[in-house]
Amino acid sequence: MNSKFSTGAEIFIGCTDVSFASEGQKVTGSMGVMSFPTLGDHSQAWEMMFTAQGTTLDLEVVLMQKGAELQHLLYGDFDNTLDMDEFYALAQSAADKMP
Repeated sequence: MNSKFSTGAEIFIGCTDVSFASEGQKVTGSMGVMSFPTLGDHSQAWEMMFTAQGTTLDLEVVLMQKGAELQHLLYGDFDNTLDMDEFYALAQSAADKMP
């Protein structure tokens, strides 16, 4: 396993609660590991939910390694309307294009 993949995964796994301010607006959120099929040699996925001013942004992130190459895919939408089948298809397509 690539050490950069391991380091990136460990950082994300260690994060569960997120809070920050941007231009005076408070943003709160959470993140956690999600079930995801293995893509490339190694992969790991996370779900992130951020809320600001009553609006929720749902982000899915997958980190993939194939050989020495690392790639990530970020997929998001507002108010929990993500199409998970589309996310899986996009991630599979990205993994298929890795050398």
